[in-house]
Amino acid sequence: MTSSRRQRRAASQRWPAGRRRCAGRVRGVLLRLRGGASARSVLSPNRRPALLRPANVLTLALGVLAAALCVTMLRTEMLRIRYALPAVNEEEQRLIDEQRSLTVRMRQLRDPVRLAKRARELGFVRPERLVDLPATREDSSTALADAGAVVAPAPLDPR
Repeated sequence: MTSSRRQRRAASQRWPAGRRRCAGRVRGVLLRLRGGASARSVLSPNRRPALLRPANVLTLALGVLAAALCVTMLRTEMLRIRYALPAVNEEEQRLIDEQRSLTVRMRQLRDPVRLAKRARELGFVRPERLVDLPATREDSSTALADAGAVVAPAPLDPR
């Protein structure tokens, strides 16, 4: 490089009037300062990054604490369920066995051979005739009267 070229380059790198060089983190940025503010008050090399400001650190710490509490709550709930599961399985098995025994008992009580035997023991006799009763109320009173049965009067309407 020639000396004239160096001089021109040095002159171009000088700061123009009204502009000051920023001594902060960002180098080579020109700031136009108004009202006599210094470059240090606008961008300071000692200024903390945004994440390390006390309000942000507190917010971050509270977020981490909330996440830790949620994880702890979920783990405790999972452990509680793990301990309760065997008891529930035993209860389910007991109820299945009880249902099985009640089904067997119901089938025994409904058995026609057993019912006939029990009826003979209690003194029931086979009826001489069967009366088929119709489903409607008017027809049932006439069918019973035809069969020779004593028919009670129809109940009065509560209206």
